Amino acid sequence: METKYDAFISYRHVPEDIKIAKEIQHQLEHMHIPGNLAKQIGKKKIGRIFRDKEELPITSDIAQDIQEALRNSEFLIVICSVHTSESQWVQREIASFLETHDKNRVLTVLVNGEPYDVIPPVLTEGMEPLSCDYRGSIRRARREELPRLAAAVLKCKYDDLVQRQRQYQMKKYIAAAGSVFLVMCTILAYYAWSNARIRESYLQTLKNQSRTLALQSMQKLNEGDRMLAIQLALAALPDEGRDRPLVAEAEAALASAVNAYIPEDSTNMEAAYRFEALGAVQFLAVDEDGDSHYFAYTDDEDKVYIWDTDGFVQTAELDLSDSEDRWRIRDLMMTGSMIYVLCTDSVYCVDCETGNITWRYETDDYQQMTGEIVCSNHKGELIVSSYDGIYILNERTGELLEKIENHAPVEHLPFELYETAGAEVEQVISSLSGDLFFYSEYTEDGYNVQVYDRTSGRKRQLLESIYSVRDFAYDENGCLLVLGNRAEQENSYDMYLTGYTTNYHMVSSQSEVLAIDIDSGLVKWEHTIPYWVSGEEWLLCTDQMLDASENTYSSVIVGCGNMLDILDMEDGVRRHHFEMPGGVLGNVYGSYTSDGLSKLQLGLKSGEWVLIDLLEGTMNAQVMFEHNIQEILCQNNRRFVWKMADEKDASELDVLICYDYNQYDKDWHELGQEELSMFDSLVPTEDGILVCNALEDQEIPTEEEDVIWPEHISYEHYIPVSVKIMEDMILVVGDTGVGTNLYRYQAQDGTLLGVTKLLSEASEADRVEFFFPDEDHLVLQIDQNVVMIRTEEWIVTATANGMYSIYEDVIYMKSGGYYGKLGYFPRYSLEELCQKAKEILKNETLDQETKSLYGME
Repeated sequence: METKYDAFISYRHVPEDIKIAKEIQHQLEHMHIPGNLAKQIGKKKIGRIFRDKEELPITSDIAQDIQEALRNSEFLIVICSVHTSESQWVQREIASFLETHDKNRVLTVLVNGEPYDVIPPVLTEGMEPLSCDYRGSIRRARREELPRLAAAVLKCKYDDLVQRQRQYQMKKYIAAAGSVFLVMCTILAYYAWSNARIRESYLQTLKNQSRTLALQSMQKLNEGDRMLAIQLALAALPDEGRDRPLVAEAEAALASAVNAYIPEDSTNMEAAYRFEALGAVQFLAVDEDGDSHYFAYTDDEDKVYIWDTDGFVQTAELDLSDSEDRWRIRDLMMTGSMIYVLCTDSVYCVDCETGNITWRYETDDYQQMTGEIVCSNHKGELIVSSYDGIYILNERTGELLEKIENHAPVEHLPFELYETAGAEVEQVISSLSGDLFFYSEYTEDGYNVQVYDRTSGRKRQLLESIYSVRDFAYDENGCLLVLGNRAEQENSYDMYLTGYTTNYHMVSSQSEVLAIDIDSGLVKWEHTIPYWVSGEEWLLCTDQMLDASENTYSSVIVGCGNMLDILDMEDGVRRHHFEMPGGVLGNVYGSYTSDGLSKLQLGLKSGEWVLIDLLEGTMNAQVMFEHNIQEILCQNNRRFVWKMADEKDASELDVLICYDYNQYDKDWHELGQEELSMFDSLVPTEDGILVCNALEDQEIPTEEEDVIWPEHISYEHYIPVSVKIMEDMILVVGDTGVGTNLYRYQAQDGTLLGVTKLLSEASEADRVEFFFPDEDHLVLQIDQNVVMIRTEEWIVTATANGMYSIYEDVIYMKSGGYYGKLGYFPRYSLEELCQKAKEILKNETLDQETKSLYGME
């Protein structure tokens, strides 16, 4: 029978680390858990703690009993010191534990050194683990840090454990006071002292809670839940009527959550809101061509949810379920403020503002509408495909204007013969004028491609019995493009397991693009695309596209798997070819100059957002979203991202995230002509970046000044860039080769006091300036970056890029790339950041369940 452990302690076998490991094991196994709390969590004590007393050689594999202990332990406690990186054994134990556990089950204990030096890098990727500080006295660590470990292992709140322990101690004090009257004065004195210590401990607890909330705020911001990130950051800060100390991490989290110091015309994409669907999302719709500020989605319970994205308020919820047919909803489309819902027997038109059903078109009982809503054309018509043909409805009234029958309508055949004799309408497109319809019919012999002329009522066949049709595109100059395959091909698949489901991942396939002249029915040209990663397949025609010489040509954009080809519409010649790092999604967005299309943007299933410059022929893929992306839709300057739940995690839900494109700080102020007069001159540097040469009495040096470097300070691990010598402290900005840090030394003897990470990239700075706007803050300007630091904890509270200069409490900078604008921000006080946050929230508050989850009761 396997032995279960509450925790496994991993450590380097050196005296100092062994001492702390023994201390933690002994204290956890002998910790007293108050009765009320034990009853609440259903656990009277912490069970067994595994601590290996021997260390195997570096060349050894993890022993079987160690592997079993790691697998059967709920938590891994890693003792972190300057010796940890020397132990391959600790690294192996961490890797083995993470094979069967989430990273949030790993706890770290600091013995010595700085966290970013001693905590293994694998534990700091994505989110910082819970760390307990044992670098001071053991007595303090038992009182303040041990309960933090115990609370994590017991899965209870830190405050509950500490408060219940205090209550238990107080009961003992009171009992002793009642039985020994002669020592009353001593007890009273001790009680006063204890209260002071409790007060100190309480404030420390609040600081630790604030740091935890700040960390959770940054994590939620990375996940796309900006509103919750703002609320967690506010909860971590002092507020009216709340006795909570200020920590720099909370101020930094709030500045990030409210997009502080991001200038206008920046090209970043930031999450604005996160929706967790109650069920599995089936369809998502926004008005991609208009100015609508609504979006809608359906779930697997046949419910429709409508949201107003101006304030992120749900405006309506419609239940279209049927007791006899659960999967009624087949498609969803939005135009303007109207949503069209296709069900198996009906088409609904719903008003986004009110949630009212404007009209409903219902088919006969024996017909089923199992196709899709295709589009609305210039005639104000709604086109719906179905097995038995194409329905053309009036968008405004739902009136059936015309029905295009297929070759063998479903109602003319017995049901049992449908699979062998029926012809199922699938892909449908319409010309902009609405006079021509192109569609594919699926029969037992393959796909046929038809064209129907509404003016003459004539139907013609363009292609017959091809193996597959994936997508259509129509060039208004008389050319139909078909994406599919003429004949069956051999595809290659990988099989893998997700939860209880077997999935097949396409690794090798190909598709063909056929250009067909509508008048003659002849194939003008064809193009084959091989690809290797599964993804959607689609076509997009454009009127004008620019080539490298900025000449225009008509083009067709083809997405297949992980490949993107841009073809010349006239002859099918491939103008561009891009191989993506993941499967492409079926939406592409273009940026136009006055002459034609010059840039493309599209998303990948793996979470990258791809930017393509057609003039340069370059591609840049950036990880913007969570993985497992199902769909990305565009609405004005917003992107709606649908992320499928991970089937391996039963607790995960489908997520919809709204990203704002070109998100910036609304307090950005562009400098006008009168304000520009405050600058003595604007001088271009060699790299083309304008520099404010002077602001009143503050001058920016144009020549390198001599710097006197203190001889009693060692620069072994970095290259010093700039130094600031103060009365009791020396500040040095240093380049480590992979980043830029601020080093603080005691002025008298050069003792290192601490290190603050400033920038994630190395800096060969030509310009570094130190500003002390008040006694609590330091502002550093490093070339085009400004970093704001709270000096009580020496933690970065905000960073801004593209800077020029700082004068008093105003930050001057440029936005919009090389030809950007000059403007400025105020240097925000904490009160101003909180006000910005409250304006974004618009009175949105957390429910009690969320407060309890994050310990904000």
